Amino acid sequence: MSLLAAPALLLLLAIPALLWLALHRTRPARLEAGTLFIWRRVAQQAPASRKATRRLEPLLWLLLACAILAGLGAARPGVMAQQTPRAAVFIERIGAGQIEPQLEDALGRARAAAEGAKLEVYMAGGEAPAQPDVRLLAPGAIEAQLAQFEARTRDVPARILLLCAPHPTAQRLGLVLPRLTAQRRGVLHDVGVQGEQIVARSTPGGALEPRGLAPVDSRAQGDDVLTRYTLSQPLAEITDSHGNRVTIRRAPFVVGVGGQWSSRRHRALYAALNADAADEDPPAVWLGSAEFKPALRLNAGAAAQLDQAEISYDAGHALFADLPLGGIDWRAGNRVLARDSGRRPLVSASRDGATVGDLVQLDENDNVLVFAADPFESAPIAESALLLDNAIGVLLGQRPSAMPRATVSGDLPTRRAAHAAPFETQGQFQTSTVASASREFASWLLILAALAAVAASASVSRRPQAIQQ
Repeated sequence: MSLLAAPALLLLLAIPALLWLALHRTRPARLEAGTLFIWRRVAQQAPASRKATRRLEPLLWLLLACAILAGLGAARPGVMAQQTPRAAVFIERIGAGQIEPQLEDALGRARAAAEGAKLEVYMAGGEAPAQPDVRLLAPGAIEAQLAQFEARTRDVPARILLLCAPHPTAQRLGLVLPRLTAQRRGVLHDVGVQGEQIVARSTPGGALEPRGLAPVDSRAQGDDVLTRYTLSQPLAEITDSHGNRVTIRRAPFVVGVGGQWSSRRHRALYAALNADAADEDPPAVWLGSAEFKPALRLNAGAAAQLDQAEISYDAGHALFADLPLGGIDWRAGNRVLARDSGRRPLVSASRDGATVGDLVQLDENDNVLVFAADPFESAPIAESALLLDNAIGVLLGQRPSAMPRATVSGDLPTRRAAHAAPFETQGQFQTSTVASASREFASWLLILAALAAVAASASVSRRPQAIQQ
């Protein structure tokens, strides 16, 4: 039991004042009366007693009770109860998904640093690891995670942060501990596709376990080890010694060949695409086909004389990206396409300011690229290969040279998590802040004082007033 406002007890000094006023009431010093009245009173009165008595009225008791209760209530008596201290713990993740290595070790070191406080554990990620009472933060950069942690723990008196590496923002938040006590080796943290190759990045000192992949080379690149593979099976995977794993699926790229794509040059250009065989997957694009789409159609124009014609291009179109236009003779073949309102002209020929016809048109509705002649046959092989790459990119939205030939799925730790290493402890743990709760009784005492004041007022209002003659 304690008093939160002890100086309020000075209100109790009003009690002696009330008693003094009640016991020392002033009386008339002189009273004029007839002698007959005096003798009658003397005859009726018993022998006088020398003992003086005083009677305290109910009004005085009510006023005393009101003063006592109000004084005690203003002093705010209550019972103080000690609570278990709270500490917020931020654990930077070194795993992915529901895999979080060495989590129990991190929690144990946090409990030891918190000295028996009740822990509130926070981690970032889309799903919580196999650990109860973990509060999730939105994934993102470490700066964003620390900002979320600070905002959600404003009312927590102490914080502990277990990080993969020191961070200047974390030092002002609380005690900063290393996430790991020993650096891990051979952690896989990135897998990508570069053309026909699969590129894996990992930390030094460990070996990866590929399946369905043929290694090409492995070399150091900065703080990482870069390993290249080629797919030997349609489905493959890479695993490290820490349980991180990704799955690689070959993305088939099937190209259909029509009757117009039949020359030796055509077959060489088709081989350069490195397309997959059309086993079960339908062709993504057709070369030299007049029946299927999307497709490249050749020699679709009518004969025309183009020796003196001027050639104009839609230079901003993707068909001409990185293409040396001077290396392709669009006049070769002497064929032109008639203007069609449903097709967009990409290459046109004109003479004396008058349009002779179009040399290349794009039918965006049917997704067909129409050539009046066959520039793939007449142009140099390098320009022809680049033109074919651009043409397929126009129809499919992505050039075959930039098209990933495989897809990678699976969760991997970040590079910061993969390179996590021990460091010196930083910051301080605020152990001086003690949480406590109080249960006060002031409201009940003040209510009783108010009731006593109401009763005193009612007593005064009911007293009969003296009749003056």
